[in-house]
Amino acid sequence: MTPHGPAVDAAHLASLRALYGADNFARLRGIFLDETRDRVAELRGAAAAGDGAAVKRVAHRMVSLLGAFGARAPAEMARAVADSDSGDVAEGAEPLALATEAARDAVLELGDAGDGSV
Repeated sequence: MTPHGPAVDAAHLASLRALYGADNFARLRGIFLDETRDRVAELRGAAAAGDGAAVKRVAHRMVSLLGAFGARAPAEMARAVADSDSGDVAEGAEPLALATEAARDAVLELGDAGDGSV
């Protein structure tokens, strides 16, 4: 759960599994887990460096990554950071990083359901 809603829509994950099959879903899930880990590290690095332009670029890339896996609230947060006109977009980086980690954890947990459900 994020402050803005559920970290991931479990029904969306179930529909992805049904659409792509268990093996392809597992491969896509692995890509999602790797990419979210890498984007969070990149986001935090850009924020720590005070590089607002880099924070916005990373957030922009995170919008579709998160949205594709049903992480709607984190995707909306990423869009807000990416589209921000604020001079200090780095302030939105850590809440986005935490919401992304919550989504990553939810995908990991829900994807481990061995009974075919998500």
